[in-house]
Parts: sequence; structure tokens; C-alpha cells
Amino acid sequence: MQEKGEIIRALEIAYKEGNQEKQRNCFLSLGDFYLNQGDHANAAVLYNYALAFEESELLKKIAHIEERFSANLSKKECFKNDNQNHKIFLQKLREDISNKLKSLKDIQGIYQVINQRLIKFIKEIIGESLFNGLTDQDYAFIVLGSLARGEATPYSDFEFAIITRNKEQHSNLENLCKLIQLKIISLGETTLRMQNILDVKELGLLERSATGVIKKGFSFDSQAPGACKTPLGNTHLKEEKKKFKLLGTVNNLMEYHEKNEWFEFDSHLPFILMNFKYIYGNRALVDKYRIKVNSQDKETLKNRIISWLQEAIYRFEPNLARRTHLGQVYPIKYELYRLPTLILECISLYFLSSTELSSNPSSQDKGKEKDDKAGNDILNTEEVETSWRRIKKLESMKIISNKVAKKLEEVLNTITTLRLKSVMHYKGEKDVVIIPWPNQTIEKIKHEFCLDKENDLFDIYHTLLPLQESIEVLCNDISTKKEDESKHDDFKKYIEKILIHEKNYIEGRIHEKLFMYRKAIGYYEDAIKEYTSNDENLKSKQKINLIKCSIALSRVYYCMANYEEAKKSLIGILIEYNVLQKNGDLISISENQDIPEIIVASAYDMLGIIIGKYRQNEEDINFAKTCIQKAINMSEHNHYKAIDYNFDLALILLESGDYMEAEEKFLSLITDIKNYYGQYHYKTGMAYNNLSKLYFKQNKFDKALTEAQKGFKINKEVCGAKGVETSLALLNLCKYYIFQKEYKKAREELSDALCIVRDIFNILHPLTIKTLRLYSKIFDGLKDNTHYRECNLAIKYINKEIYSDVPPINISTEKQDMLVSDEGILNLIKESTISVDKEEHFDTENDVKIFVDKLLMDREGVYKNER
Repeated sequence: MQEKGEIIRALEIAYKEGNQEKQRNCFLSLGDFYLNQGDHANAAVLYNYALAFEESELLKKIAHIEERFSANLSKKECFKNDNQNHKIFLQKLREDISNKLKSLKDIQGIYQVINQRLIKFIKEIIGESLFNGLTDQDYAFIVLGSLARGEATPYSDFEFAIITRNKEQHSNLENLCKLIQLKIISLGETTLRMQNILDVKELGLLERSATGVIKKGFSFDSQAPGACKTPLGNTHLKEEKKKFKLLGTVNNLMEYHEKNEWFEFDSHLPFILMNFKYIYGNRALVDKYRIKVNSQDKETLKNRIISWLQEAIYRFEPNLARRTHLGQVYPIKYELYRLPTLILECISLYFLSSTELSSNPSSQDKGKEKDDKAGNDILNTEEVETSWRRIKKLESMKIISNKVAKKLEEVLNTITTLRLKSVMHYKGEKDVVIIPWPNQTIEKIKHEFCLDKENDLFDIYHTLLPLQESIEVLCNDISTKKEDESKHDDFKKYIEKILIHEKNYIEGRIHEKLFMYRKAIGYYEDAIKEYTSNDENLKSKQKINLIKCSIALSRVYYCMANYEEAKKSLIGILIEYNVLQKNGDLISISENQDIPEIIVASAYDMLGIIIGKYRQNEEDINFAKTCIQKAINMSEHNHYKAIDYNFDLALILLESGDYMEAEEKFLSLITDIKNYYGQYHYKTGMAYNNLSKLYFKQNKFDKALTEAQKGFKINKEVCGAKGVETSLALLNLCKYYIFQKEYKKAREELSDALCIVRDIFNILHPLTIKTLRLYSKIFDGLKDNTHYRECNLAIKYINKEIYSDVPPINISTEKQDMLVSDEGILNLIKESTISVDKEEHFDTENDVKIFVDKLLMDREGVYKNER
């Protein structure tokens, strides 16, 4: 048998060559290796990949894995392998749901059908996996995640836990779980990325091997860090103190709630264990677990809920239609779906934890409890806690009004419909949507799921943005100890006021999000007029609204690079309401304002950013730093806001040349982001890319390149090999390679970036221009006149086509831009000595496509004149 290292090297070569036969043989050999090592799950996944290339004997090999694993188990009379029928069941379920979506009437009802049939399917798999020595009194299966929420799709993964009566059966139950895992892998819908096979992951092949071979469908929860919500847990990972299994007694599982270190290691773990549904085994064990969960310390639970809420509103901020990303494939789950469902789950838990808790009824009392009585418990016994049910519960508890409940239900229906239509469109767990670029050709996107109704987007934002802002205010009040029972009524009034009545402000926010800046300015100005013309404009809430709108207005002017207007829009109102003090020409921070800290901190941060950018002298820089530092100090209770404000301060330090302090700030930010957002997050990539820029300014080119490579690795992990942020990070790397005249490396990275741009977008896209600009720098350095000329002709054509009807918007100041700015590096690369005839041009889009294809044909970029 081949050595593992030899197989891995052969697999890497096979991918570079694009040789499918060699890839198949490597997957087969690697599967054989893992099978001999006793790693049945990895072997099964690898055989399924080989099977995708050629079936023949591989179906027998996959079936043999289950038989081999179960050979040492005390089987029942007949071990049942019903793999083909399972595949037929899933196919039939998906066909039925596709048909129901064509005549969509009741999206809640469709999700109910999906979840009922999936749970029945799972129970059948459990039943046929049982072996002697286990009785259903010894254990209970509970489902978690989307199945527990009643919001699973026909392609969702399987998250669950097993509660045991005692520890004696743990070994047998773990084997049962492994057998269930093998049966699910044998369905052929578990990707290498889900299985997280480290040998393949280290080659960076997870994304490439998944594309076009196996689509993610019904599978075990991912084996990657941060996931692993199954009885087998994450024991395969390296960090010993962070290992867990969701298989144990009631007391074992309660440790994940009661021991604070688990919340610190993975705050999502106790959260997901709060919402569950019994499906199999001893129901009394589940009732016992539920009672224990209900009896948790209320103050600890409420503090955790606020932490979960803060993470939700900052991690899943609605950001679907960023202008630079029009035409991109957007993940519905993370851009739209997670925010409302997490908020509904958390505020339900929060307000329910404020009431008297009563233990839940036993199974004998099933059906006797009314829906309104269930409101006294954090967790209900039988009912699936769907997001729709939570809306009704919050309304019945008078936390939200009937108007707000209807708005929330409408937007939830829209989002969940988009999500389900998307996964059914792609026939896999790929809930994404495209917002087409204005000039995007129908042929390019005809196979993609597109947002065809612009009104859907506005309807979603009309609810999500006020919901996010209301929760932010609630979290701030609670975190600063200003919250009491009367605040519950304030929350109800605030969310209704902003959702129903503050239409101009919300329209402004929506158009700002859509990068329609001029329209946003109009709405914000109308909102300000509305507040100032009101007779009650001196009341505290009107002050808040005026400052809030002024901050938003200045932010829009800032994004349009109109720094003078941005400064003027904000300073006047801040002086008027004593947030700033003016003494002659000197402006300073006031300590006596009576405006809520969350608003004041936001104002100081925005003012600091503007003055830092508009700086004219050292005093301006110092005042900008003072403003942002004040915002940081006022946000100590809100780690997510503090991270954003610290990021702004780090950028001011970087731009003002205070490199030592900026370096310390970015390194500290990286630690904080990892602590609060997890190991991999786009903000970590931003920090590494800015560190790279900092080192470049100091002529520390090796360190600059190292940090740029870290940023690329983070972006690739977060966004995938085909993500747009990954292409931006690749462009960032290319700039360093070009500066150091490493043209071959630059061409390799640029080819990957151009592939992403071509595959995700239409060729007529701003990112194509960015990419081709870098190509032209390479050709200039190589004195390749022909390709340099063609690059510039392509850029000229794309620029004309994109911006003929849509005027370009200045977005270079956006702090979330992943690129090191062109002026930082490209200006250091000498201007071209190659001339381009101004009269020469490409005639059609096809001319550009032919040129791009020609560039990609020589993927290594090894031109004769470079050799």
C-alpha cells in the first residue's frame, strides 16, 4: 500500500493538472489508507468522491464499510442496509417541496412538512442501526439547530445530542452514532469540507475538490472547529481543553451550561443546547434535562443572552447590497436569515427568563398545556419553537405590538422563502442569491438564483434595520444597568416607533446600505426637518433622533469624500446639544451631555474619522484620536462596538504615521476579534491587510508580505476559495509581488483572482478593472507591449460600459475595503513607458472575454520574455 504522503502529493499534482482519472485514483487510495487505519468515516467520504467519477466497484466498497464496522457489534437478527431507499426518500422529498414552492401559499406549512418528514427519516435510520445491548430506556435522541427550530431545508445538516441514563452504555451509544454517521455519509452528500479531512485541507483542496463533484446535502454537522454539534463532538481536534461530546447524562450535558469556561470556549455551544426537540428513546430523560435547563441561574442566563444578541446584531448586520458587490453571490443565511431568527430566539429567552419559571409537564400531560401557558417556561415541552411561534409568543406577552408582529412575520416569510427557493434551485445546501449587476448578461447568470423583485429587498430592510437598532438600544440599556421592568414597555414603544413611524430615517438607512447616497441624503435631511419642526423637539427623544440622523448624514457625506460637508453636518448639532463645547475657535468634548452613551459614542467615533481624514495639522490628528478614544471608553461594556472603534483609531494612527502605536493596536485587535468573533472572521483579514500596509510603509517588505498572506488565508477560510473577498486578498498579495518584480508569482495569484471574478461576476464589473490594472503593471514590467496594450483596451471598454448610465461612486474611504489602497503601493511602481493609442478600442464584450480567456490559458504566467 502507498504511503499517505505519497498519495497526498499525487492528489495535489492531479488537481493542478485537472486530471480527473488521477484524482479518482488518489481518492480511492486515500480511502483505502483510512479504512486500514480504522477511520471509517473519512474512508467513506473519500470513496464517495471517487464514486462521483466512476461507480462500478465503489458502491460495493462503500457498503462494505458499514458491514466491516458493524461486524464487531452485537447485531440484531438482520443488519439492515437500506441506502438506496434512503436516497429515493430524499429525492422524493425534494421533488415534493419543489412542486409546493411553485404554488407557494403557506411557507410555514412547507417548512413543517420538511421537518416532519426529515425527523421520521432520521428515526428510521436510528432504528435500523440499533444493535443488541441497547434498550430505548437507556438513552434519548434530541435534535438541535434548524431541525429543533422547525426551519430545516431538505438539504440541511444533522445536529443532535444523545442523553443517557448512566455512563455504562456510552461506548455502545458512541458506536451507534458512528454507524449512523456511516449511513448518512453513504448517501453521498457529505463534502470533504464538511468532513474536514486534515490531510486534504492542508493542501487547500477542500473547496476545489467540492466544486462540481459532490454538492453538500443531508450530512452530519461539519467536523470543522466551531461546529461538531453531534454526540461524537470535536474530539478529533487538537486543543484538549476545548474537546466535547454531546453524549452524556443530564448532568454531563448541563456542564456545558453551568461551567463558564464552555461559554468562553464556544459561546454557541450552550446556546444551541437551549433549543432542542425529542425524537427517539426515553422521553423522561428529555423532560429531566428540560427542567434542569429551565432552572439555570437567571442572571447568568440573561447576561449570556445579551452577549448572544450583541454577537447577532454585529456579526449578521444586514449588508446585502453593497454597491461594490452587485453581481456577487450572497449567502442568504448569513446576510439575512440569521439576524431575525437569532434575535427572536434570544429576546424570547430573555423576556421569558424574567418571568417565574415552572417545570414542564411530563409526557403523560402531553396536549394539556395551552400555548399561552407555555409562555411561563423558557422551553416548551412538545411544540417546535419556530421563529413564527416566537413572534406570537412575544405578542401574547405584550413585548411587541400586533403591528410589529405582523411586520416581523412578513419579513420572516420573505427571507425563509428566499432561503428555501435558493437551496432547491441549486439542489444542495447553498442558500445564496445574486443581485445582478446592471449590465450582467442573462447567459452568464441564467443558472444562478437571482433576486428578481427589488421590492423584496426594501421590505426586508424596512424591518431588519429597525429591529437591529432596537436590539442595540436594549442591549446597551441592559449592559449599562439602566434596564428594569419598565424598559420592557420602552422596548415595545421604541421598536414600534422606529419600525412604523420613522419612515424617512429608515428609508435613508436603506438607501445608504444600497450605496444610493444622494437619495439617502434627501431622506436624512427630510427626517431632520421633521424632528426640528416638531413642537416637542427639545424633548430627549427628539434630541436623540436629531443626533442619530446627523451622524448618518455625515457618514454619507464622508463616504462620498465630501469631508467638509460631513464635518459641518455633525459638529453643529453636537455643539447645540452639549456633546461638544465651543470656546472661540476651539472645540472640545463635553462631559455633561444627557444623551444616551450609545449615541454619543457613535457621534464621537464618526467625528474622529472625519477629522482624521480631513486633518490639516497636528491638532486635528490629536483631536481625532481623542474623539475615538472617548468612544472606546464609553463602549467598554460592548466588546463588538469597542472593536470597531479601536479599528478606526488604528487606521487614524496608521494614516498619521504613528506606526509603532498603530502596530500595537492592530495586533491587539487581532486577539480581540478572535476572542469575540472566533478564529476566522473577515475583520481579522482586514487587520492583517492593514498590518501589511503598515509594514510596507516602513519598508519592511518581508513582514508586509507575511501579513498579506495571513490576510489571504483568513479570507479564503471565511469566504471560500471562490469568494469575492478571497479575490480581493489575492489582488493585495499581487501588489507586493509586482513591487518586488516577482512577476511569475504575481501572475499565478492574478489568474486565481481573475477566475473568481469571471466565475462569480459578469466580465463587465469593477473588480475586472482592478484585476486587469495589475496585469498591465506586470506586462509593463516585462516590456510586453502587446499584452499591456490589450489590457488597457479591455479596461477602457469595461469602464465605458459600466459607467455609461451609472455614475461612479467614491467608495475608496470605506473602512471595510479589503485592499491595500492603490496609492500606497501602485504609486511606488513606476509609470508605464508604453504608450496606448487613444483612438484604439475593443468593439464588443466578446473581445474582452476572448482576451480574458487568453490570459487564463497561460495560468502560470511564464512568458518567453520572462524566462
